[in-house]
Amino acid sequence: MSETAVLKLKRPEGGASPELFRLPGSFDRNKEIKVGRNGEDCDVFLYVDEHPSFLSRVHARFQYDESSNTWSVFDNHSVNGVYINGNKLEMPEQKVLQLGDRIFFGNPLHSFFLEYEFEIHPSGSKEALVHSQMKISYKKRKRGDYPYLAQQRDMPVKLDIEASDEDTGNEEFDMPRRKRFRLESVTVGTRTSPGLLFCLSNDLVFQFFPFLDLPEIFAFRLLCTCAEILGNSFLSRMKYLRWDHKWYQSSLDSVLLRCYNITNLDASGCYNLSDNEVVSIANRIPNLKHLDLSGCSRISKMSVQVLRQYCTNLRTLRVRACKRIAASNVRAPLTALVQVNSYLTHLDFRCCNMDDETLVSLLQNCSQLESLDIGSTGFANVSDTVLTTLSRKCPKLAHLGVMCCKNITDAGVLAIAEGCAANMRSFIVHCCFELTDASLRHLARCCPKLEILNVHRCLKISDSGVSELVRHCGSSLTSLDLSACKITDDSILAVAASCPNLKILDTRACENITSASIIEVLNGCPLLEQLDLSGCKKLDDSILPAILENISNLKQLEIGDSNKFSAASRQVLQKIQMDPNSKFQVY
Repeated sequence: MSETAVLKLKRPEGGASPELFRLPGSFDRNKEIKVGRNGEDCDVFLYVDEHPSFLSRVHARFQYDESSNTWSVFDNHSVNGVYINGNKLEMPEQKVLQLGDRIFFGNPLHSFFLEYEFEIHPSGSKEALVHSQMKISYKKRKRGDYPYLAQQRDMPVKLDIEASDEDTGNEEFDMPRRKRFRLESVTVGTRTSPGLLFCLSNDLVFQFFPFLDLPEIFAFRLLCTCAEILGNSFLSRMKYLRWDHKWYQSSLDSVLLRCYNITNLDASGCYNLSDNEVVSIANRIPNLKHLDLSGCSRISKMSVQVLRQYCTNLRTLRVRACKRIAASNVRAPLTALVQVNSYLTHLDFRCCNMDDETLVSLLQNCSQLESLDIGSTGFANVSDTVLTTLSRKCPKLAHLGVMCCKNITDAGVLAIAEGCAANMRSFIVHCCFELTDASLRHLARCCPKLEILNVHRCLKISDSGVSELVRHCGSSLTSLDLSACKITDDSILAVAASCPNLKILDTRACENITSASIIEVLNGCPLLEQLDLSGCKKLDDSILPAILENISNLKQLEIGDSNKFSAASRQVLQKIQMDPNSKFQVY
C-alpha cells in the first residue's frame, strides 16, 4: 500500500470539524477532492462554530499526482483565501504540500480561520493502515443526497433504537472494536468476564450516557437490550442531544419520540437540517430550553412559526448564519417568537442579514437577556440605535459581541457602559472601525468588573485608551485582544503592570511592539496561558528566556514567521512541545 496523506486540525480547538480528513491517494479512483462549507458540493464539509460564513462554499481543492506521488492544494476563488505556512496562495497557483505544512482556510492574522497540518504516513505504518480505511466516495450525488465525507465515521448513520440483537450497530456506527470490547467484556487468560457495563446497576448505567455519543449508545448490545426491556426509559432521562449532519434525517422522529425530556438540543453545523426537521423538534420536545441552529442555513419562516407555537420555554436561541430567518417577511414571527419566550437569556444572530428595525423590535421583550451576539456579514446597517435599546431594555446584559458593524460609534458604547455597567463582563467589538479611545474610557469608568475585551482591528484605538482601561479594569481582566490595533509598547507595558490575572493576550499584527514589552508581560502576568505574537515583526530571540521561565503556565504560543525569531529558538520551543508531559503548544 502506498503512502497515506491526511490533514489534521490544529486550531481552533473545539467548535470545528472535521478533526481529521484523508486526501486522495493511489488507491482512489478520483484524485481530487473539494472542501468547503457547502456539504452538498464538497467531498469534505468544513465547519467553524464561531463564524461559519468566513469559509466559502467550495473553499479549496486538493489533488494527488500519482506520477510524482505528491499532493497539491488550489484556492477555489475563496473570499478569505488559502494560506500555506502564513503565505497566501495566489490563484490559479498550486502549492505542492510538504510534510508539516500548515494550511490555513482564512487569513491567520484575522480572527477567524481553520488551521490544518499536513501529515504523510509511510506505507505499512499503523497510521497508514488506519487512515486508508477512511472512505472518500465520489459517486454522483442527486439533489437532496448527503455529502460523501472524508472520514468513514462521517458517513450518514441510521439509528436503529429498536434493535437488540448481537449485531446491532457493528458496521453502521463504526464503533472502535477495542472500546466496545473493553466496556462489554474483559478477557483474562482463556476466561472472558463481564465488562464494565454488565457490572453496573441500571441507575449507574444511565450515568454512563452523558459520556457517549448517541450512536455509541446504540452500538452496545447491553444498552440496546436495556432499551428494549425498560421501554427505552433511559432515553427519556436524556437532557442533552447533539444532532449531527451525518445522521439520516429519517431517524429524527424515532429519536425525539423517546427523548421527549431533552432540554438542550445542539444542531449547529447541520447544513442539511430543513424546516421539516425543525417542525419535528418543536412537536416532540416542547420543553426545550436551549436550541442551537447555527449554520442551519435552510431553515426559514416555517421554522420560526412552529418554534413560536410549540417552544415557549426557551432560554437560549442561536441562529448564527441562518440568513433566511432575517428576511423582511420573517420579522413579525421572529419578534413573536422572542415575545413568547420572555425569559430568553442568550441570543446569537451573527452572520444574519438584520437591520436596526428588526433588532430593535426583537429587543423590546428581552428584559432577562444576558448575552447577545450580532454583526459580521450583512450587518452594515446596524447602528447605535440597537445599543441604545439594549441599554434601556436589557439591564442584565453581561456579554455583548458586536462584529463588523461599521456604523457603531462611541455614543453607542457609552449607552451600553452606563446602562449595563452592573453586570457587564464581556465586551467584543472587533472590526468596528469608528470606535476610538473614548469607548475604552467609557468602559473604564463604568465597567470595573470587565473580564473579556476584544477590540480586534479597531484602527482608531491607541495607547492612551488601552492604558486608561487597564488601569481601571486590569485586576479583573482575564482575556484581552488588541490584535491589528495601532498600539506600541506603551500599551503592552500598561497591561504588564496592571493585569495580574490575565490568561489570554492577543497582539497579532501589532507591528510596533518590541521584545522588551513582551518580556514585561511574561514576567508581570504569571497566569498567562495563551499568547499570540504572530505578525509582530520586531520580536527577536531576547524573549526566549522569559518564555522558558514562564513555560509552566503557558499553554499556547503563536510566534508566526514574520519576525526575527531564529530557527534555533523555535527548535528549543518545539522540543519542549514534544515532551509527552508538557501541555505547551507553539505555532
